[in-house]
Amino acid sequence: MSEWLDLKMPGVPIDGKSVKIIESPAKFYETLLEKSSKAEKRISFSSLYLGDGSLEKELVNTIENRIHEKRKYGLKVKILLDYLRGTRGQGKEKSSTTLLKKIADNADIYLFHTPDLNGIVKHLLSERTNEIIGLQHMKLYIFDDTLIISGANLSDTYFTNRQDRYFVFENCKILADFFDEIIDAVGDCSFVLDNDGNFKLNDRCDVHPFYGKTDEFKNFMNTRVTKVIEDFKEKYRDQPQKISDTLAYPLIQMGTIGIHQEFDFLKNLFSQKREDLKMWLASGYFNTLTDYQELIFDRGEYSLDVLMCSPKTNPFYNSSGFSRFVPALYSDSAIRFMTRRKLSCKENEVKLFEYQREGWSFHAKGLWMQWGNWIATLVGSSNYGYRSVYRDLEAQIMIVTQDEVLKNRLISEKNNIFEYSSIVDASVLRKPEYHVPSLVRFLSRTIMMTPKDSKTKGNPFLKPELIQRLGGKSIRLSHEQIQRERQDFAEALDNEKWIAIYRYPGVRFAVLLARAKLIQTIASVTYLPYSTFQYLNGAIDSTWFYTVSTMAFLAPIMLMIFSRYLNRLIGVIAMNETNEYIRIGYLTFWGSRKNQYLAVDDVVSISETGTGKEDKLVKFMWFSGGAKFFYLPIKHAEILDVERAELLFGDISVFDGLNEKSE
Repeated sequence: MSEWLDLKMPGVPIDGKSVKIIESPAKFYETLLEKSSKAEKRISFSSLYLGDGSLEKELVNTIENRIHEKRKYGLKVKILLDYLRGTRGQGKEKSSTTLLKKIADNADIYLFHTPDLNGIVKHLLSERTNEIIGLQHMKLYIFDDTLIISGANLSDTYFTNRQDRYFVFENCKILADFFDEIIDAVGDCSFVLDNDGNFKLNDRCDVHPFYGKTDEFKNFMNTRVTKVIEDFKEKYRDQPQKISDTLAYPLIQMGTIGIHQEFDFLKNLFSQKREDLKMWLASGYFNTLTDYQELIFDRGEYSLDVLMCSPKTNPFYNSSGFSRFVPALYSDSAIRFMTRRKLSCKENEVKLFEYQREGWSFHAKGLWMQWGNWIATLVGSSNYGYRSVYRDLEAQIMIVTQDEVLKNRLISEKNNIFEYSSIVDASVLRKPEYHVPSLVRFLSRTIMMTPKDSKTKGNPFLKPELIQRLGGKSIRLSHEQIQRERQDFAEALDNEKWIAIYRYPGVRFAVLLARAKLIQTIASVTYLPYSTFQYLNGAIDSTWFYTVSTMAFLAPIMLMIFSRYLNRLIGVIAMNETNEYIRIGYLTFWGSRKNQYLAVDDVVSISETGTGKEDKLVKFMWFSGGAKFFYLPIKHAEILDVERAELLFGDISVFDGLNEKSE
């Protein structure tokens, strides 16, 4: 019924009525408490971390009490967390392990440490920063034969005011067993906590995750996880699927060890050409891969609405330290996504929304699909970005159904999440909260991107594509090659249609002044030898000679002083139609005009330079220019295109006469 989805995993037939959707964080917490207090055979958790607040303590106490109640019946408890996040704050007795060590004698507490954090990097990165390398990110909560899959962690904010998704599969032993075995497989490759708060590597793990050989550890772990997946495929491959109108497909994504079920599925999905297909995608940390963007904008034919958090509903908004820049990282991702969409001319097919809800943060992720009489949803831990594909351990379930009741619940869930959303357009991206500092922009284009992300298609004037067409292959270029590349690059852009956005009328006076000063300097220096000859022959007195000599000496100095401000003075700035490049007309040493071409996202905005309304002349800089700069007059200048000027400069209120010139 869904062969075109190409999921590669057997679908588990389930009763649509057994799928429950929890509507709120508070209800999610209540469900965890209730099911923990009633579990008979097993409690298996997988989460990024466990908080240390009163709600989390109550949850652990509930599990502890149930362990004691069922001691004679052998209740099996296992909890899998990430090592880096789970041990954060351990020195202050405020970590996940601090809370869990009291049940460590009666439960298996696993802490997975990514094999990619090793060697000198492990010693250099701080406690919070080291998490960028990779995490255990699966969110699975199993009680006997009931599975809850979510994107929510076990922390107070996820129990109160953080929007997420929570699906309950009641009495679904097949799914519960599969994910329980996945937790075991990862636990085999993890550290184990004891009741003293100490760790040791699991006895079943033959290779240390960061002291051993990385490839050997990854192969060891891949073998463990792949065995669970292959056993599941073998056991349920020939299971008849027509007995149910609802199927559930488990998906595992662990790019760090070479397992790419979700990645392969999404690449196939985004390449579909189905005009009857409508999709909605949500991500708390929206940062689509170039692989996905190329398929969405260049190949796929369908309708897609994307929901991301607004900067103010980002879980890291107003946080301390480096974390406070996280919202800006994802703002930059949204800006690049919108630019890519414009180049593809798919504004009507692909829309971007932001989640805004007072007092709430947004952490929901998932995918909804509707075609014909079918509805499907993908629910789990993945944010569908670079981390999810290459760094973290993720678990998902795809539900495909024709059950009318379940279909209505899925549509209602999606509508409830999108209820707090609004469309994102160019005006929204110009809001102050979407401002991206230069350092953040640099990190966004280096740390958060895959190697392919520098090869964006659709614009023939992007520098990498120009170099490709011109035959450039080596990174190390000679001076002649560099000059030739710049010349070809400029010639290609010359054919673009340019729209003036800024003009400084005073540049005409600056041209006259520069040329006059140059002529005066040449005349003074040229006249000095003749004046000396006249003085030596008694034709002129000493007063005149010393006057001429002083002028000849001071003229070059004054020319240098004048040149400091007149040379590189910007007279006009224009932007191409796609808003990708600008052409800067500036004053040269000889008083003539010269053009400089720059990418818009390479320019340092005025708002980042601390420019105020009292300033008359500011430095116009760009990130790739190093110490290079131009001079930009902001007094008596004309803004000819407000929208493009805001895109380039950021805050344009510093320009006087803005209202009259831009009407």
